[in-house]
Amino acid sequence: MRLFLLLLFLAMPAVAQGRPAADSTLYTVGVYDERRDPAVDLLETIRRAQASDKRILLEVGGEWCTWCHALDKFLHADEVVSGRLQEGYLIMKVNFSPENENEAFLSNYPKIPGYPHLFVLDSDGGFLHSQGTGELEEGRSYSRDAWLAFLAKWAPGASTP
Repeated sequence: MRLFLLLLFLAMPAVAQGRPAADSTLYTVGVYDERRDPAVDLLETIRRAQASDKRILLEVGGEWCTWCHALDKFLHADEVVSGRLQEGYLIMKVNFSPENENEAFLSNYPKIPGYPHLFVLDSDGGFLHSQGTGELEEGRSYSRDAWLAFLAKWAPGASTP
């Protein structure tokens, strides 16, 4: 019976498990999965970003990360931020965990001081910016104003520093 319940739980959509479901219009990879190859995922993300003229946000973290879960909840709950993301960005989650640190892939980017961490890429996959999420926090969640300022600064067509 326990095995049946475990299998049923694993087969349930993420929303039913208390986690937001990955929105396929916003996420190209919506879960932290140590089995995924982020280099392969990035090729598909670049294809989609070029077709839609969007920037890419690499969201590096893991299932073990409480702030990663807080970020997921915030991005799905805040309709203004979510809408702005959908206008100009595609998000690709990259797993970092003891099971798979994705060292080869992440060695292409600046060192990450904490998790979750964001890398902004242009639609061709070129590196633009490394963003710690601590600057985007507010209390035990994230700041709408800080997120909107961040997204505006790096949006497609914005004059970036």
